[in-house]
Amino acid sequence: MKCVVIVLFILMMSGVFAMSEPIRVQAGEGNEVKVYIWPKEYGPILNLDNGIVGDDGFFETTFFSLNVENFRLHVMVIDEAKEKIRDSKFLNMKTDEAIFVDCLPSECVIGVFDVEENISEVVENESVIVIEDEVRDEGNILAYLTGKVVNAKNNFGYWWYSMMGVVVFLFIFVIAFMMMKRSPKEEENVMSEDDKKLEYMEKRVKETEAKIGKLKSEKEKKARIEAAKAKLAREEEELRELEEKEESDEESIIDIKED
Repeated sequence: MKCVVIVLFILMMSGVFAMSEPIRVQAGEGNEVKVYIWPKEYGPILNLDNGIVGDDGFFETTFFSLNVENFRLHVMVIDEAKEKIRDSKFLNMKTDEAIFVDCLPSECVIGVFDVEENISEVVENESVIVIEDEVRDEGNILAYLTGKVVNAKNNFGYWWYSMMGVVVFLFIFVIAFMMMKRSPKEEENVMSEDDKKLEYMEKRVKETEAKIGKLKSEKEKKARIEAAKAKLAREEEELRELEEKEESDEESIIDIKED
């Protein structure tokens, strides 16, 4: 039971560093963006994704199954002619932080993505003229203006992993509660090392006694067989003597009658 709890605890802890924030790459419209996730130091690739930059100028992805604290980020941008125009690597990226990579300059750089600033720029450029009345809350307005899901926590995958974490936590809690509430009888059944040694020695004593009894029994049987053989030999000798004497007596009687 303890092993089960430990394993489940490790599984739950492995999800502590699960990525919940997106990796957002800014590049030219129509360009293909490839994102690679490598271990912090050495090892095989952990995950990858790719896609085309939309008319909003962004490619966004979130690796919900990524469960390392730090990683190396590799971003590659390919233009519509299938030529690589950007190839940048970034060390010591944090799993629990949103990452924004700006690939519009001559090389990709890590930047800060300000949604409000981008929205104001869009409004100033008069790219958006009217927002319909039913788009009221901030999340919907931002999604309407940018064409992207602004908060990764609205993503189905995020909620799926969150629910899995809650279920695992509750399961571990129930198991731990059951272990703490074990009956005294169950506690008594847990044997100490001395109890195990004592049980083993008593078992060996019984086995030895059984072997000794068996050997004694066989020895007694042999002695009884020898005694029976000796008695049989004596009785056969006595029987032979009696038979010879009886024959001798009969011969004496016959001789007397003939005389």
